[in-house]
Amino acid sequence: QYKTPVTVMPNPAHDFASVRFFMEKEAEVTIRLIDNIGKTVLLQKQKATKGNNAVMLNGLTKYSNGVYSVQVWINGAPVTQKLIISH
Repeated sequence: QYKTPVTVMPNPAHDFASVRFFMEKEAEVTIRLIDNIGKTVLLQKQKATKGNNAVMLNGLTKYSNGVYSVQVWINGAPVTQKLIISH
């Protein structure tokens, strides 16, 4: 099965990060920020358009420094990237 590439920039991030991905068609996506113990600390649902998309994750300063997983659910399948938050 084809996996949609997801990029997270900047990485490490301070107060925001941009999650970029490509969609074959318009659909709703779910983005989760998961901490190192597996707890979902941010859940964002958003309509994505056909083509390239960029979703901003703002307010990252409220989270502790560390390594997080950014999980993007596209068409029922998760695509995961690591994100380092550093203040």
